[in-house]
Amino acid sequence: MSDEKMPGRWERLTKWGAGCAVIGEAEDVKAAIKHARQILGVASNMDRVGRVAPKVMEHLRQATEGLEKIDEGLEKVDNFCKDFIAMWRIHAAIKVLNDPGVMYEDSNRAAEAFGELFAGAGRLARYLPAPANQYADILAGCSQFFVKMRGLIVPELRPGTQGDILRKINRGTGSYGDLR
Repeated sequence: MSDEKMPGRWERLTKWGAGCAVIGEAEDVKAAIKHARQILGVASNMDRVGRVAPKVMEHLRQATEGLEKIDEGLEKVDNFCKDFIAMWRIHAAIKVLNDPGVMYEDSNRAAEAFGELFAGAGRLARYLPAPANQYADILAGCSQFFVKMRGLIVPELRPGTQGDILRKINRGTGSYGDLR
């Protein structure tokens, strides 16, 4: 679906997704919550505190429950952000691949776009029913596959003697007779 057919929708999603820029900070918060939960767990297991100050134990229990809810909320935000980034990657890749000349003019850019398309699809494939969702990890791992394969498929980019000769031919300093 083109951007023109989705007036305002992509812009709204982009604004929501802008909040994902702080996802690295969310990882720090999650680590701090995990640490705090461990400390609260140790404190909750102290029988002596429970006998001396039962209200303190109740506050520790409530704090632990609150931290669990915050952790669950952060996990949902993290998943939303990763899904949004996957949708953005797919959208950006399709825009690149819709250029009819990209394969000839900038094959590296096209290879990167194919990789982004597959990686984004892999992230979202986990929502598909079985058995299709089992391919999610494979697809998600394809982000650099096409770039690496391009180096083996495109003769001028191949490592070794043939690649060197083809690069010289393209520069006008070699001949096809050198390939024998």
